[in-house]
Amino acid sequence: MVKPANKKQEEHDQQQHLPTYDPLSHVAKKELSRIKSAQKAVHLIPLLVLLCAIILWFFSSPTKSSQN
Repeated sequence: MVKPANKKQEEHDQQQHLPTYDPLSHVAKKELSRIKSAQKAVHLIPLLVLLCAIILWFFSSPTKSSQN
């Protein structure tokens, strides 16, 4: 292996071996899919909170007791 002559040449060689981001790659498509599903899931949170509130309200209402 040939060693670079100076520090700048060495840094340039290291930068050429770094991975690049390809928006059409399989990993990028998986990431985009994950982001889209997370954005859709955010809209389910208010519905879940409302459902929990209704369930808690239903089971916490006092029952009528018979007093003599």
